[in-house]
Order: sequence, then C-alpha cells, then structure tokens
Amino acid sequence: MTFRKFTLDQIKPHHVKTYIRQRSKKGAALFEKRVLSALWSWAAGEGYTHAQNPCRGISFTKAERATLAPKKPTVYVTDAMFDAVWAKGDDILQDAMDLALHTGQRPGDILKARRQDITDGVLWFDQEKTGAKVGVRVQGELERIV
Repeated sequence: MTFRKFTLDQIKPHHVKTYIRQRSKKGAALFEKRVLSALWSWAAGEGYTHAQNPCRGISFTKAERATLAPKKPTVYVTDAMFDAVWAKGDDILQDAMDLALHTGQRPGDILKARRQDITDGVLWFDQEKTGAKVGVRVQGELERIV
C-alpha cells in the first residue's frame, strides 16, 4: 500500500498502521513512519495541511513491536579478535581496551575515567547510561594498567 492515491488530508492513522504491518522490511517501516511524521510536521508548519499527523498515537502490542523492531546483531568478541585489534591500536586504544576488559564498563564511561577517580584503591565510574556510581577495586591486572 502506498500513499500516492491519497491527498494529505485523506491519510489517517489506520492507513499508516496498515502500511507498517504490510511492509516486508519491518525495521525500515518504523523508520519510514518517523520520516513521514517529520515531513507531516514540516508540511503542517508550511500550511500544506491542517489535518492531524496520522503517525500520532499509533501504538503496537508487545508482540507486534517484537516483530517490527530490527534485530540487533550479536557479536561475540573472541580473544583472538580482541588481541588482533589491540595489537594494531595505539597506546590510548590499548589502555581503553584493557580498562574495558578488566572493569566491564561501557566504552563511553571508560573514556571519561581519570586517575582522580581513584579513591582508597577503588576506581569510581559515574555511568552515563544508568546514572549509577560503580566502584571497581584496583588490584591485580587492573592495578598494573592504571
């Protein structure tokens, strides 16, 4: 189903939802819905339509969302892969990879780590994603890295 045969004022939320359900590339359909919504907002701002955005209020059940969401690829980084990248990296990349390996922190949190974040033998991270404060004891291999 395409929207070619409709005027802007004729497109309704059920048309958009039907389009998404019928689209073979489900992840692309959700992206296209976002594009349509942005274009609709622009068209309304320019005075091309006074109709409500047909993308507004469209919701899906949990099962529908699971089938529509693009599958995230999962890659298990082997020791050999890690070592190959580490060997080609400069000192900063190698340090970041070592810190990530021995602390289990996210890359963005690793890159913000500073010596001043170590208090009483504990390296403290303010996690950007969760806002949590996480302490990792500096000992063993981590002590050598730091």
